[in-house]
Amino acid sequence: MVIDVGNSFFKGALFEGTNMVQTFEPISAESELVSWINSIEIDAIWVSTVRKTLPVILSHQSIPIRQIHHKLNLPFNLDYKTPETLGTDRIAAVSGAYSRFPDTNILVVNLGTCITFDMLTADRKYLGGAISPGIWMRFKSMHSFTASLPEASLSNYVDFIGKNTVESLASGVFSGVFSEIIGFTHRVEKQFGLVQLVISGGDHIYFDNLPIKEKFASPWLVLEGINHIAQLNE
Repeated sequence: MVIDVGNSFFKGALFEGTNMVQTFEPISAESELVSWINSIEIDAIWVSTVRKTLPVILSHQSIPIRQIHHKLNLPFNLDYKTPETLGTDRIAAVSGAYSRFPDTNILVVNLGTCITFDMLTADRKYLGGAISPGIWMRFKSMHSFTASLPEASLSNYVDFIGKNTVESLASGVFSGVFSEIIGFTHRVEKQFGLVQLVISGGDHIYFDNLPIKEKFASPWLVLEGINHIAQLNE
C-alpha cells in the first residue's frame, strides 16, 4: 500500500508490483486510515508525507512502514542545494512522471494546496522548480485579507471577463494559474527544448485543456511515484 499524506487529505492505492490494482478516495480524517489498512492484506506501507510527523495510526502498525526521503535510491540525481528540505511529494511526483516518460525533459506541475513546478532533464537530473499558492489558498487569501471581497471558487468561473465580483475573482485565479503554467512551460522550453508537461494534483481537472501539445494528466502521479521508488528500494 502507498499513502500520500498531503496538507489537506490522505490519498492511497494498492499495488501488486508495478500494477495499481486499487485506489482509495481522498479522505481528511486520520481515523479512516484504519479501515483502509485493515481491509486488505498487505506486505508493507510506503508513505510520502509533507507533515512533520507520521499520522498516529501509522506509527502503531505492525506492518512495516517506510517513508520516502531524499537519501533513497531514486530514478534521477538531485541537483538541489538543500535536498533535505525537498518535499517528498515533489520527489514522488517526479518519480511518477519519470516512470511514464523516461529519458525525457519533463515539467511536473502538481496542483494541490500549493502549486509546485519541478524540472527533470532527459539525462535524469532533477533541477528544482518553483512553489506558488494553490487555488484554494488564492481564493481564501483574497477573502481573508480584504474588507469586502467574498469567498469564491472555480465553480464561479464563467469567462475570462467576469461580469460580477465573484466571477471576477474566479477569473483572476483561473487565468492566473493558467498563465502561470503556460509561462513556466515556455520558459523551460526556451532553455531546454521540448518538454513533456505532466499535470497532477486534486485541481488538475480544471487545466486539462491547456494549449500545450506534449501534456499528460494523472490524479495518481504521486502514488505511482511512491510505488516506483518502493520498487527501486525493496
